Amino acid sequence: MKLSYLDANILLRFITNEPPELAEKCVPLFQKLEDGEIELVTDYLVIAEVVWVLESFYHYSASEIAPQIRVLIDAPHLHIDDKDVLREALSLYELKNVDFTDAFLVARMQRKGISEIYSGDNHFDRFSQITRMEP
Repeated sequence: MKLSYLDANILLRFITNEPPELAEKCVPLFQKLEDGEIELVTDYLVIAEVVWVLESFYHYSASEIAPQIRVLIDAPHLHIDDKDVLREALSLYELKNVDFTDAFLVARMQRKGISEIYSGDNHFDRFSQITRMEP
């Protein structure tokens, strides 16, 4: 089956139902995805963009965002590298009240066995398994 890439703006229209006329056009695409009629590919950078837009523009909370992103990640016909890292990042994002990107970095660090980060961002101090260092 031919793969097509899925961009953030389509995901955002589907999640927010805005603008309604464009969101409605996305419904058949996601129905085909759910039915296994198509296979789509996206990237964790696309997911990070979706999370950022939902937070900054739509003012969604982490507890509103995480469940919706989990549904996407778990879609069997949506291919995303590092789905396990994304799932862990969503959990950290929700639990630790940090930026999604920071949570993603911590999840990646844990997978790679890295416990130290050079950063001026004190969000990393919320993770007991991470030592934040400044140059």
